[in-house]
Order: sequence, then C-alpha cells, then structure tokens
Amino acid sequence: MMSRLALAATVAMLMAPAAQARNMEDFMTVKELPGGQEFEVLNRPGAGPAHFWCAAGAHAQRDLGLGPLARVYLVQGRAPSTMQPGWQAVTFTVNPTHAVVAMLPDGGASDLVLSLKKQGYALSTDSARQYCFDGPDIKLP
Repeated sequence: MMSRLALAATVAMLMAPAAQARNMEDFMTVKELPGGQEFEVLNRPGAGPAHFWCAAGAHAQRDLGLGPLARVYLVQGRAPSTMQPGWQAVTFTVNPTHAVVAMLPDGGASDLVLSLKKQGYALSTDSARQYCFDGPDIKLP
C-alpha cells in the first residue's frame, strides 16, 4: 500500500506541468484594445518572444473564447503601449481580415524562428499557447 506521503508526492509531480503553464499564462499582462479583436501584451523585464506568444495564445483561448486552430497575428513588435503609458508592448490581433495579414500571406509558416518583428507573422492559438509549457527556455524572474 502506498503511503500518503508517496501518494501526495506523485500527485504533486503530475500536477507540476499544469501549474507551470498556468503561471506562464499569467506571467504577462494583456490589455484589450477597443474593438475586442486587438490586444497588447505588456513587456516585462527578461521577457522574450515565447512569453509574448504564450500570453497571446492563452488570451485568445481563455478570454476571447477562440478555438485551438484560430490564428493570432502579430500587428506590431515591441513599441510604446497605447493602453499603458510608459510601458512597452507587443500588439496582436485575432482578426483574419486585418490589413497586417496581407503583409505576410503565409503567416511566416516557413520561418524557423519565433518572430516579434515580422508584421503578419501568425500562429494558431494552440501553437502559441504551447510556449507556456516550454520549461527550459522560459525563466520566471
């Protein structure tokens, strides 16, 4: 019979990846822009592309109710935030008819590097959210 301590340790180990992902999803702050289909992910010290895409995918699914195959498009890389003065932010949209989509028709599908610079670069919400689970490359300060 498994001791209670061993059982508790096993349960904790199985829950750790889900808890880590949840922490990553909440690590960055998202501010919606008027209209509801565009939003900013505010910069934090040490944040890299994976942090921004994780937050964008999580926001699109959790808060906007989009499915796993819906696309998230990069509107603008790091720039002054319009919603939080004095902060830097990355702007995304989930609107497939946004003008930025035509700037990179394949959504950057042939790229091997996660981009915060190519306007129109796109990932499915599920692909973006997978960056929430990437442990070794994502470090919480």
